[in-house]
Amino acid sequence: MISIQKPILLSKINRHQAAETLALAFENFPLFTFLLPEKLKRKEKLMAIFESFVRYGLRYGSVYATSPNFEGVAIWFNYEEMNTSLIGYFRCGMFKLLRKLGLKNSLRFVKTNDYGLELHEKNMPESHWYLLLLGVHPDHQGKGHGTHLVDDMLKLTQNDNWPYWVDTQKEENVFFFEKFGFEVVEVGKIPESDVKHWCMIKRKT
Repeated sequence: MISIQKPILLSKINRHQAAETLALAFENFPLFTFLLPEKLKRKEKLMAIFESFVRYGLRYGSVYATSPNFEGVAIWFNYEEMNTSLIGYFRCGMFKLLRKLGLKNSLRFVKTNDYGLELHEKNMPESHWYLLLLGVHPDHQGKGHGTHLVDDMLKLTQNDNWPYWVDTQKEENVFFFEKFGFEVVEVGKIPESDVKHWCMIKRKT
């Protein structure tokens, strides 16, 4: 593992750089190859998606990067403070994003988001921390950046009793989060696809 510094908390001036790291990290991720099947246009549309997610994280949660070089980015939420209303989405440019994606892709995106939200609220009705996104630039994967971002948040919140929630559509990530004590509580499937959806919880002992 390389030596890396304490993650930095981002502001809106870092939004584009954070989105770029996430877009590259998730370019071939199962969920996004399903949502955006046209490979030639995927990177452009991913940038729009992740810029919206980063804006959402900056407004309602916390966005961290491993360093000013943006090797890795994580978006965390106190779930009680998330705004999942239409107004909340509007403030973060969600409707502009849907226009950018086009009708077919937008329908997939909304249906997938609703499905994930349904499983989330069913399995985790109590107050908790939510890791919405964790992505590492392809040039820096396997060097400990993702581990560092998760470890730092676990240490930051170690004095409260809240559990943690994460979901993923890649089995390799399940093994990654199990190292931190997350356990699978449900495995579903993204609507109209063969993409599996793992729901994971870490509780404090």
